[in-house]
Amino acid sequence: MTTRKSRPPENRRRTSKPRPRGSLRRHLGRWSRRVAELSVLVAAVVGLVVLGRWTHAYVTTSEHFAVDEAEITGSSHVPAEEVQRLSGLAPGTNIFAVSPGAAARRIEQSPWIESATVRRRLPSQVTIEVTEREAIALVRMGKLFLIDGEGTVCLLYTSPSPRDHG
Repeated sequence: MTTRKSRPPENRRRTSKPRPRGSLRRHLGRWSRRVAELSVLVAAVVGLVVLGRWTHAYVTTSEHFAVDEAEITGSSHVPAEEVQRLSGLAPGTNIFAVSPGAAARRIEQSPWIESATVRRRLPSQVTIEVTEREAIALVRMGKLFLIDGEGTVCLLYTSPSPRDHG
């Protein structure tokens, strides 16, 4: 006995409209996927920006990152308190409020200091390494000048004018 596949009667009508062979459905599927992917990407970028701003605000205002100790090395002529004052990193200052490079440049403006390196040690410490000039001569010509071994001349002190004494 053979089994025949039954066919629907040919006179039977379809009650619904024929669907396209998937081209519109496929097109809408791709479009909605792309919209969903783009939405997720935009949401992630917005979230990262908000998180970054919140983190920046917290880090730059938190007392947790306030300078409580400055370790100063290499300073013999300039007092450590003066080096710290020149750096702009006084106790209580937020450690991220001052750039280490800018602090080093301010310290190097002192005539005794040849170079300075400032490093942050999180959460609340700063390390300042100073290299001082070695004076081989002091010259007084109305003003006091320091001359180091490389011939660099620096103004150390301006003498008060005679009218300042009166």
